[in-house]
Parts: sequence; C-alpha cells; structure tokens
Amino acid sequence: MKIYNDKKTILKWHGSLLILSLLFSLILSFSAQYPLIMDKYYYQNDMSTHTWWMYTFQDPELFQNDYLMELTKKHATIGYKNLHYFASFFTDPITFTKLIPILLSLITTFYLFLIGKHFKGEITGLIISIIYLLSNYSYQLSNGLQRSFKEPLLIIFFYYFIKKKYIKAATISALTLLFYPPAFLICSASYFISLIDFKKINPFRYLSRNQIIGGLLIVTSAASFFLASYNKKDSSNLTLHKRYSWEEMKELPEFSRKGALALFLNKKNKKKYPFNPFGLSRRLMIGFYNYQLPSIYISLMLLFILGFPALKLQKEVYCLLAAGLILYIIAFHFFSLLYLPSRYQNSVISLFLLMFIGINLGKAYEKIIDDFRKKKILTLCIKCIPFFLCLIAFLFSYKLNFIKPKGYKKVAHRNFYKFLSTLPKDSLIAGPPSIMNETPLFSKRSAYTTEKFQDKDPEIKRRTFLFFKAYYASNFEEIKKFAKKEKVDYIVVQKDHFKNKRYTKRNYYSPYYELIKGITSNRKDFAILRPNPEDIIFESDKLTVFKCDWD
Repeated sequence: MKIYNDKKTILKWHGSLLILSLLFSLILSFSAQYPLIMDKYYYQNDMSTHTWWMYTFQDPELFQNDYLMELTKKHATIGYKNLHYFASFFTDPITFTKLIPILLSLITTFYLFLIGKHFKGEITGLIISIIYLLSNYSYQLSNGLQRSFKEPLLIIFFYYFIKKKYIKAATISALTLLFYPPAFLICSASYFISLIDFKKINPFRYLSRNQIIGGLLIVTSAASFFLASYNKKDSSNLTLHKRYSWEEMKELPEFSRKGALALFLNKKNKKKYPFNPFGLSRRLMIGFYNYQLPSIYISLMLLFILGFPALKLQKEVYCLLAAGLILYIIAFHFFSLLYLPSRYQNSVISLFLLMFIGINLGKAYEKIIDDFRKKKILTLCIKCIPFFLCLIAFLFSYKLNFIKPKGYKKVAHRNFYKFLSTLPKDSLIAGPPSIMNETPLFSKRSAYTTEKFQDKDPEIKRRTFLFFKAYYASNFEEIKKFAKKEKVDYIVVQKDHFKNKRYTKRNYYSPYYELIKGITSNRKDFAILRPNPEDIIFESDKLTVFKCDWD
C-alpha cells in the first residue's frame, strides 16, 4: 500500500493535513490555557521567579532599589525580556505568559509536520505532531517561561539541520542564545558532530562552503554572547552564583534531599531506588521520566516488528542524540558552570524517541498490510498484537496530559494580596518565604525574601536567616532591630505557624528548618504574635500584617 508515493493522493491531501495538525494544536492549547487566562490567580509556580519584575515595563515606579528584582532580571534572557517588553503595550505579564504556549504550540506543530513530511510524507508529519501534542513532550510548553522555548527552538533547528540548510540551522542555533542558552549548546554540539565524517582520512576536508559559514556563525555568536555576559558579570543563565565542588555540595544542606535544590537522596530514599546506588536525584540522573516510558515501550515494539532496519535513521538524528548525551556527561562533571545535567538530555531523548516512533509507525503499518496481502496469518498475528498493544499503551499512558498544564495552581489568600497592592509602591514587605513568593507577582510590591534563589544567592540566604531569627524571637526589640536595620516597612505573620507547635514541623527547606528547630526548642512564647494593635493594618483568619514604624 504505497500511500506515500501516490502522487494523486499527495496532491489531494497537500496542505489539508497540515491545516488539520495546526487546528488540532490550536484547539488543544487553547482549551488548556483558556481557564488559566480567565483567572489571574491561576498561575504557574515559576512565574513568581521569572515574570513579576516585568510589571516595570508598564510602571517604572515599581520595585525601586529592589535586590530581588535585580537578581531576577539577571536570569531573564534577552529574547524573553524583549518579547515581554513588546507585549507590555497590550497586556500584563501574567496574561502574556499564559498566551505564549498557544503560539509555541502552533510553531512547534508546523515544524514537526515538516520534519515528518521530510522523513516519510505528510501522514508521518501528522502522526509526529499529534503524538507530541498528546504526550508529555509538551509539558514544558504550557508554562510560557523561558524554558518553554527550548523544545520549539530545538525542533526548528532540527528541521533545517536534517534538510542540510546549514546557514539557517546555524542562525536558529544562534537565536537559542537569546531565549534559552542550554539549547544553544545542544544545537551547536549536534552541528559540529555532524561535520565529522569518520569514513574519510581527513574528516574535515570535504566540508561545503555553507557548512563552514554555519560553523563560523555559531562560533561567532557564542563568543559574542559569553563575552557580553561575563563583561556584565551576568552569566547566571547558565551558572550558579557560587562555584561548588561535588564534595562541597554533598555536605551542604541546600543540596540535600530536603534542600531547596535537592541533588542527593538520603539513606531512606536510596532504599526506594535500588537502581540508583549513587543516591542522585532525577535532576542529575539521565532519564527516563514517566512520560518517556510509554515511548520507550512503543519504540521497542516497533523494533520488534521491523527489526534492525528501524534503526536506519538519518545521520542528523543520531547527532542530536549524541550531542545531548555528551553534554549531559560534561554538565555532570562541571555542574557549577552548566547547572542541571537533565537540561541537556531530557528533551533530546524525548525528541529522538518521537522521531523514531513517527518514522517507523508508517513503516510498521505498511509491513503489516503487506503481510495481510500475502496471507501470512501467523506472521501477521505475531506482529499485530504488539503493534496494537503499543498503541493502547500510548493512549492510556499519556491520557491527554497536555490539557492539564504542569505546575499550575490557584493562589490562596487573594484578598491578602489585593490589600498589599494598595500599600505604597516603595514598600518593602517581610514575611514567611512561602507567603512572600507571590507578593511581587500579585501585589506588585517588593518582598524582603522569598523561597527563590535560596540555594544560589548568598544575600538571599543572609536575609532568610535574619528574618527567621526575628520571626521566632522572644523579644520584640529583636524584631524592631531587624526591621530598622533591613529597612522593612511591613511584616506578615502566618498565624497557623504557631499553632500546635507547627513550627517544629518541616515547613521550610534545609538549613532553615534546622535553624527554626533550634530557636523554637522548648518555647511557646513568640513576640511577633503581640504587635501593637495600632500598627495592625490587615488581619484575617490566617494572616496578620503590621507596619514597622520604629522611629
């Protein structure tokens, strides 16, 4: 059944399957984002890290002399920052962040369709795009943050890469630097690996003019980016603020199982994961994640049906896989410089499996039909059973997870955040980090410290220690000294932290939990529960806000 080589069929379906793919993408992404767009307080958790400071595009008076804002701005890539600046003329940062996934979904679907069409035809393009949308491969798209651009840019690069349009591929590779620098490393590594021809004595001798121009473009863009970053002392898109050795990280509580950046499991967790003898968290381990397991299962079934010919993929597909694995190993050994190793292999493995399935599903279908025509009943049964089992596993495992965006939650204490937004714009508010996370995002007011960057920045670490010492102090004078020294205007108290000795439970990451446990040991009296009644400006069942007028 030569459905791919039938010219009449191709002419008849030309463009219609692409439109179907894009329509499917639009419906799924819009249905996923619509409830989020309609509710301002339904947000992705990392928006409280990356998005809130962009309110300054609409109101420059916000977040003046705010250390957290300056720290957060360093983590915003040039492309993402400018995209939000342009959008600020039309909408607010929260809404625009929720709209980004719809645009990215359409772009990704378009290029996945073209990739499938290049490999085997338009039907393969449709299959690849639908698989991507139905599976958790798209789980990063739904958050609308910088990392949402990683897979779309990788896919666009990969399309021009397999088409051997080297200058365009190099241009897209350079573009990734503006949105998500780790993706640039994957693209550039794939590009340069593809230039090596091990069959020849001099593997670089027969490079084309476009290959050389593309390579020079990648090298030039990389040099320009890193020189600009280090000149500004702003390389935080790729690095930790402080360089740690592996031995140091194993001893620091911030990187323990209970730390803000959990990299190592404790002894109890090691027993749960017998295949992880080194006690590494999944941030450091090479995949596989739950959403990848069905793809692996399907790939194995297709390999069973087609045999080793299923592995005959285009050279560039394996170059992409090799680049991801090599960068994973490098990032593992240079963690402080390149940050999480999982960033370099997660999407690469997912895309490789996606290509493998999309290409070979059509081949498996053709082989089964061919056996049916030749009346090879036994062979047909042996091949059909695993073929249909893998399809059923795929459908039941993915469960249309794209419709449920990852990491979104509805914020509590809405009236509290609305009230904080009425305070003076230059206010500095201190409170429990878990409550203060959303304060800049929904109240547009500066927070003294939050849970963000506690594992990276020494100043945030210092502030958090000082706050907890004042928060759980027994003498009100300590609270006054803290507020005056740190120029805090308002303090937020979460009442249930002090009920039934809840402060003895693990409400915070290490090492702050250990600090609180030591301060509150054998104590029941806390000065912060007794502010001057005249200073209280907001009170609810769970929260109290009082002003710090210590002059």
